[in-house]
Amino acid sequence: MAKKLDRSRGYGEVWGHDGGAAFVQDEILFDADGNALAVDDQAPEAEPVAPKKRGPKKAEPVAVDDQLAANLQGVTGESV
Repeated sequence: MAKKLDRSRGYGEVWGHDGGAAFVQDEILFDADGNALAVDDQAPEAEPVAPKKRGPKKAEPVAVDDQLAANLQGVTGESV
């Protein structure tokens, strides 16, 4: 016997699923009529991906131009 969506309990709406899923409850997908979709129709769980280890980003030196110098002069009160 196929499972049916129990609308008296909490469930979520599914948007953008190619397999026709409209609702999810207890990690089971249901169509718009509330019938459980076959396990083959459900998307496989993605394997967790370890985050890439990255070193600190090195700052590049910035050239001071006339506009930047003018902006800094107004903020600090000193001429550059």
